[in-house]
Amino acid sequence: MSDSRVLAVASGKGGVGKTTTAVALGACAAAAGRSAVVVDTDLGMGNLGTMVGLADAHPTVHDVLAGAADVDDAVHEAPGGFDVLPGSTALDEYAEADPAGLRDVVEALRSRYDLVVLDTGAGLSHDTVLPLGLADEVLLVTTAADIAVANTATTREVAARLGADVRGVLVTSATGDVATVRDRVDAPVLGTIPRDKAIVAASDAGVPITVHAPESPAARAYAEFVASVLEVPVTSLDLPEATTGATAPPNVPETDDDAFPIEAAGVDEEAESGGRSLVNRLSGGLIGGNDNN
Repeated sequence: MSDSRVLAVASGKGGVGKTTTAVALGACAAAAGRSAVVVDTDLGMGNLGTMVGLADAHPTVHDVLAGAADVDDAVHEAPGGFDVLPGSTALDEYAEADPAGLRDVVEALRSRYDLVVLDTGAGLSHDTVLPLGLADEVLLVTTAADIAVANTATTREVAARLGADVRGVLVTSATGDVATVRDRVDAPVLGTIPRDKAIVAASDAGVPITVHAPESPAARAYAEFVASVLEVPVTSLDLPEATTGATAPPNVPETDDDAFPIEAAGVDEEAESGGRSLVNRLSGGLIGGNDNN
């Protein structure tokens, strides 16, 4: 499709809600009448399939990258009316998958969908940085925790050095003023998601938050965020009206990571120091800059 968009959802730290956000993008895009697919590009520790009740789905993106399956065969329907291209958690399948094939996967999906969402991995490695160079825009996700913000700032710098267009940052588990996040990441804040145990319940159920608990504060906040990204009225997402008093975050978890329990793996606390050298190693390699802008 000539007007198709490819968005990469990225951060420098695990456990901040990247996959929850990627899934919300797919579900809300479908609710707005757009065709959407979410791709698990976290080839080492992907959990997209688990988040949408497709943990055992096959074929996967790993099969496609290993040359054992076609893209169309590896696409599965998720709750909420959008598609997913899940990954595998098997080490042998990870070893056989060639990340160089991601460019062809993305371009194949671009021709079929209005929106392609790349759910990236945490930290800085060849596998996690590669999708940033394939996207039209990068959406950063972070909590307000110091290390999450520092690593996300490094991810923004890496994305910019790769020629990616960084749209802005979404702050999850938000409880107060996020101006410092904007200043430290050096990117506009596109929205905030409150702490809400409905996110945990949706993850456990394998259903997008906007489908599992559409009246929850987190679902309403995600709907507003996605509507802004897609540039459509939030009413087009057809969520039910929030119930009285639903604007206050209920059952607040004690820690940031508790809000996104499935996504806590893959934390890379060395991201900030490794960003510059990684870009130097990759700039002349497979990414080759962003050809989609």
